[in-house]
Amino acid sequence: GNMFAMLREICVNNRWSEYKPVFVITEATKEKAQKRMAFYGFDNVILTIRDSAEYCKYLATAKYIMTDNSFPPYFNKRDEQVFLNTWHGTPLKTLGKSNKSSLASLANVQKNYIMSDYALFPNEFTRDVFMNDYDLAPVYNNYSFIIHSLYEKLTTSRCVE
Repeated sequence: GNMFAMLREICVNNRWSEYKPVFVITEATKEKAQKRMAFYGFDNVILTIRDSAEYCKYLATAKYIMTDNSFPPYFNKRDEQVFLNTWHGTPLKTLGKSNKSSLASLANVQKNYIMSDYALFPNEFTRDVFMNDYDLAPVYNNYSFIIHSLYEKLTTSRCVE
């Protein structure tokens, strides 16, 4: 996915060697994530469990933060943080206000995009769905979006699964 492609870039490109990558996992995915990092030789990656005290510490203190979903409702970005928000795929299902069964998450996704410094969408369709279904168009009206080139580069990196 997007996050692993970005992690791979950070780990293999010497340009980012001064950074300490932290990758968020769940308790259920811990073993698989450890094996994957070992397989790729990503020895400098810190794995942290979502919603743990360690996770909260890193989320609160990191200069650069990225997500392909959304951060928890308790998170508020500090002014000095740089937040890249991307989405994990093309929405072929209803989202936001179009999905009446998940209206509870609407405000959190809106908040995450409003806090974002950069929004990365895989295509214009996805961007349009987010702008409409999460009522983000008025907020993002004067912003440009990173759409194809970076996303394509990130997702076409050759990774052995």
